[in-house]
Amino acid sequence: MKNPFLPDFTNGNSRNKNIRPDILTALCILTFIFSGLSAISYLTILMSYDMMIEMVQNGEIKLPGVEILFSGGRSYFALGSIFNIVSLWGAILMFRLKRIGFHLYTAAQIFLLIIPLTMLVEYQFSVLELSASLAFIIFYRLHIKYMN
Repeated sequence: MKNPFLPDFTNGNSRNKNIRPDILTALCILTFIFSGLSAISYLTILMSYDMMIEMVQNGEIKLPGVEILFSGGRSYFALGSIFNIVSLWGAILMFRLKRIGFHLYTAAQIFLLIIPLTMLVEYQFSVLELSASLAFIIFYRLHIKYMN
């Protein structure tokens, strides 16, 4: 019977399969940073939503497009928080070489692209966001062979 805690050295490729490539490590670290900061930002805005709305209405926050961002209401920031956390969790699992992390990350990225389109008034689709998400998904997909 095969012991799940010991590596299988009968197949020569199994030994190399458990080694995380440097590029996969770099992708995961970048995702930790971007998804982690996004999750913190969305959660912060969600928790202080009433105060933030008041500051926008009083002119204390003067950022271009801030009205568009707040047009989605609390639910926009709640969903953004959830899917950024799922994206971060997917990256953590891929860092641990778990294939399910790729699927979680990909699903979260798709939802993060769709949510603004459906919830924000006058939102202009960002080709840059689409390109970045697609590039990360493709690079992660190229390294899925190293994941269990």
